[in-house]
Amino acid sequence: MVSVTGLLKSYALRSLLLKRLYLEIVSRRHGYLPDWGKTFSRERDAWNNALKSAKGGANILIATNTGGHVPSSTLESLLAVALTLRGANVHVMLCDEALPACLLCTVGLYPDHKQFVRYGPNRDACKGCYRPASRMYRSLGLTVHRFSELLVPEDEERAESVSASLPFADIPGYTMDGLSLGEHALAGALRFYARGDLEGQKYAEPILRRYLKAAILTAC
Repeated sequence: MVSVTGLLKSYALRSLLLKRLYLEIVSRRHGYLPDWGKTFSRERDAWNNALKSAKGGANILIATNTGGHVPSSTLESLLAVALTLRGANVHVMLCDEALPACLLCTVGLYPDHKQFVRYGPNRDACKGCYRPASRMYRSLGLTVHRFSELLVPEDEERAESVSASLPFADIPGYTMDGLSLGEHALAGALRFYARGDLEGQKYAEPILRRYLKAAILTAC
């Protein structure tokens, strides 16, 4: 039997306005991401001293990328703290609404596949992803790098050209600079559908192309 809550959530995810509201509520919910500011509220001087000492340490990049993925951001922010306390100069990488598809995107969040094909995550999922994670990492005083800072127009043009023109059957085997980006794209599309293959999926091709473009952008 379908619950009332389930029906309301299903309806909300089909409406852009309600989906944004749903994602905003989720992003603000207690326990969504660690509150490191509160954790260090009584030890702020000690933490600031640790940050200062770590500036001369080994450079470590924590490429969380999808900040709204709670398990990743929770564990990786903990790693950032642990490494800083051990003298590492930790930097963080986050996607700031730059990718056309990511691991946050699933059929559960996008029951209307056609809308995802048309707009991707930028109108909704992105809104509750980058900003909360950025606030969390910046509250620690860590340097946060954004995708958009590192991409140039030529990267976007290359990603768009390849992802649009490569024959569908050739996408899984596509490589760039020795990186198996087609395989990465296929894994993203399969995760979106929560399936072991794309057979019978009406929008499989345009969704796979979105993930290929995202894979190319991450490798630029």
